[in-house]
Amino acid sequence: EVSKDSHTLPVALSAPGTGKSLVAQNAAGWLRDSPDSKLRAMTSTDLLSITVSFNSNTKYDEDKDNHSSSALALRMFASYFGADLAVLRGLLGHKLPDFSICLNAILLDHRERHPEKAAGTTLLFLAVDDVTSVANAAPKPGSRTLCQLGDLTDTLGSALCAAPEGCFFVALLTGTIHGP
Repeated sequence: EVSKDSHTLPVALSAPGTGKSLVAQNAAGWLRDSPDSKLRAMTSTDLLSITVSFNSNTKYDEDKDNHSSSALALRMFASYFGADLAVLRGLLGHKLPDFSICLNAILLDHRERHPEKAAGTTLLFLAVDDVTSVANAAPKPGSRTLCQLGDLTDTLGSALCAAPEGCFFVALLTGTIHGP
């Protein structure tokens, strides 16, 4: 029996050029090839993998993103639906997307696109690449930037422990550590 009350949030932090992005992009496939028969069975029936990034092309911007969990929701939505991040920001204006609403919307769309899988459990794997750029954003006077990484992990932790019905949620964070 799988408990939804306690889940690990794996974090891969390393120096530049060590393959963290490659890990984020391929980890879902490794889940599919897991020696754990329950996990392998779950991923063979319905694995939904989404990779988002806070890299130089989609860097966290406190002025535009306002809150890290909203920034994650925007990037998740853009990645899943193939939308342009700037266009999404323009459509939303100053309205902040809610992470759990975006997560549920993506699952609903996924199940509508794949009705044969709707009755089973969806393993949703979310890889968040370059997450340290959220903490490394240039602080402004009165900025909450240093709290943003904590808020982001709280949001993911809540989703891990209270995933929507019929969803097993797994997240991986990767980030670059620069020298002292």
